[in-house]
Amino acid sequence: MTRNSSDVIIIGGGFVGLTLAALLCRNGITCTVVELQKDTKKDIKNTTDPRVLALSVATAQILTSIGIWQMLPKDKIGQFKEMYVWDKNSKGEIHFNSADICQPVMGYIVAQSLIQDLLSSSIDGLAGVSIVQGCSIASYTADDNHVNVQLTDGSQLTAQLLVGADGAKSTARQVAGIEYTVHDYHQQAVTCIVKTAQPHGEIARQRFLDNGPLAFLPMADPYTSSIVWSTNPEHALELKSMTTDEFNSELQSAFENQLGAVMESGPRSDFPLTRAQAQCYCSDRFALIGDAAHNVHPLAGLGANLGILDAASLSEVIVDARNKRRNIASRSVLRRYERWRKGENYQIMMILEGFKYLFENQGDVVRNLRRFALSTANALPYLKRQIMLRAMGVEGDIPNIVRESIN
Repeated sequence: MTRNSSDVIIIGGGFVGLTLAALLCRNGITCTVVELQKDTKKDIKNTTDPRVLALSVATAQILTSIGIWQMLPKDKIGQFKEMYVWDKNSKGEIHFNSADICQPVMGYIVAQSLIQDLLSSSIDGLAGVSIVQGCSIASYTADDNHVNVQLTDGSQLTAQLLVGADGAKSTARQVAGIEYTVHDYHQQAVTCIVKTAQPHGEIARQRFLDNGPLAFLPMADPYTSSIVWSTNPEHALELKSMTTDEFNSELQSAFENQLGAVMESGPRSDFPLTRAQAQCYCSDRFALIGDAAHNVHPLAGLGANLGILDAASLSEVIVDARNKRRNIASRSVLRRYERWRKGENYQIMMILEGFKYLFENQGDVVRNLRRFALSTANALPYLKRQIMLRAMGVEGDIPNIVRESIN
């Protein structure tokens, strides 16, 4: 049974997949989004979600272009105007301030469920977008004109282009037979929401410890932060098994009492740390975006932002091809997207890799090098400016939708 046809089929109804659907739909390109999970909408005003997203200025601009950022309750958006990074072992430190580059903020902290629910509600009201829930892709075939997708519920979809946006364990990528090389860091990230005795002052803080970085990300409430503690699996298990009082004390000590006592902490969760890159981002009438195409260390909180840049870049390439009356799913069109984003993502991946190993190595020579590097960078305004602009997503080979918003 053929359920429907559209211009683009997107496998995955998460943050990145829905953003792509909204971008395409607003340019007159119809989409079908296939989501494995059934709809479980929450009350976005009353939901407290321990999972947060660190969103760049570029991501905020992209979400603004599809009408989502304006819908976010202002009292639910955390922001950071400064970032302070220091190293336990070398005593080196670096401080970033958005005022130094004449920008109001460096980035935002928002609950993942809040963004997801707003996107889902917005997509529901868009003509040109269809949602198929409770199933996934089983197989697909591509010919000169169409891609035909068989779903796990037995129904079929047809389109010009198929996009895999279904995360690191992407079924779409597996069905397409694209290799996904994963490097396991043998680390876990422990996350939770905490309240501290002192206000965070809209400063993102990160301290590098023996086993990895500990980050405090400022949320909308001045005394509430989301923490991401990267460490070895044994220590992560120990942290998760602690009582609340034990964990709060351990966290406060590891963070050098930067925000005073840790007064409260919510449920703790953890996830493995890896980096990964798909062998290719496209094949016949098929493209990958987001974690289905790549995965990076959460060191700088860039993962979700890279995925949104993928979505904006692929949308730009597709719309440009359509406007020039070209086949939106031709190999040359998709290769333009792949060359653009694969190189950008790999560059970020290797920069984060370098930082990770630079701060993990505790040898005297490397420790002294860290102190020198941080002190030197902290004293060079131009270098700090370039680092900030790149982290904000407004520098480099960026999509026009972002470039136009900053000019």
